[in-house]
Amino acid sequence: MKKTELTLFICTILFCTPAVSISIDETDSSSVLKIKSSHKQVKPFIETPPGWYSSNNRIKIKYTEAKEIGSFEGGKLYGYVDPSFTDSRWEMVLGKGFTKTAKGANGIKFINNSILELKINEDARIYTNEIHKNDQGDYIAIFNRQADHKKIKKLVNKNNFKIYTDCFSRLRSKRDGRGDYELHN
Repeated sequence: MKKTELTLFICTILFCTPAVSISIDETDSSSVLKIKSSHKQVKPFIETPPGWYSSNNRIKIKYTEAKEIGSFEGGKLYGYVDPSFTDSRWEMVLGKGFTKTAKGANGIKFINNSILELKINEDARIYTNEIHKNDQGDYIAIFNRQADHKKIKKLVNKNNFKIYTDCFSRLRSKRDGRGDYELHN
């Protein structure tokens, strides 16, 4: 009797099956196929959707969670409203993009090249003074701070706008991205 051992490791994204061992026992007149499982489960590979993922896991935002609001330095500029701002008007105004007039209008304003402001009414504003670039060349502005008109005027004079190139377009760690982030205030 001749015995041929074949070991197949089936580890595809579609099936995620455990490794199996196949033995074929051959006799003169017939063959018998025996399949044994190695009982080792293979963890499926989770590919994260593209977006902004920082190496320190501070930022994990998918493209589908952000809204395209314009362009910046040759790439697309996206906006993202911190989930702690629960008023639905923030998302609605973010979707409209940049305002056409400098004063009085609701929407996004880039004030004196130092503050990105999102305004929904007379004195309700959220802002950011930083944007993050991913390795695809796209930028994201995360609106995560709130201020009134008076405070925005003071911040504009400080001119502390920052551009960070700290993000990858795909998650680089073993954790999967779920659209959460933590930024320093």
